[in-house]
Amino acid sequence: MTFSGETGVHHLLHVIVDEIGLEKLEAVAKNPIDFNVAGFYGPNIQQAGACGGDDVYDPDYLEQVIGVLGGSPVDWESRTQSVGVPGLFSEEPTVLRQTAAVLSEAKSEGADLIVSACNLSHSVLDIYQGKASRTTGLATNIPVIHLTEMLSYSMGHHNTRLAQLRTRIAIIGD
Repeated sequence: MTFSGETGVHHLLHVIVDEIGLEKLEAVAKNPIDFNVAGFYGPNIQQAGACGGDDVYDPDYLEQVIGVLGGSPVDWESRTQSVGVPGLFSEEPTVLRQTAAVLSEAKSEGADLIVSACNLSHSVLDIYQGKASRTTGLATNIPVIHLTEMLSYSMGHHNTRLAQLRTRIAIIGD
């Protein structure tokens, strides 16, 4: 077996927008994601070439996908910020402050939920909400799902989980 280094790795957002196309995504969407959705990129795909033709400094692929799936993208500054995942075990207070700031801003900008394009950030934003709120006193309770979950829901899969998400948004909402 010979490896030549010619295989490319692509982020799912790149594949959807640049290779599949938003028109095809819209054609298979069955359930509109009719929420105000804060798209969260995290810092790792904000590197040149990491997400196809998306702008590294002002990305919009996630907002395009949210819009095509029936959601209303929320304009917010922290969408590309780090929540400090690498420091979770050594600098937890810092991570909790960063996480609280991101969650709190999404809520204050009118988001019903956050959709993360970053696996690790998604976990921290979801799992550490309560601890981040207790540490900072900020309002951090907002549903967080991964990009793949939003795609799945919009294509008609996992309708009971989508119903649970809708209920969670209704209960958590201010």
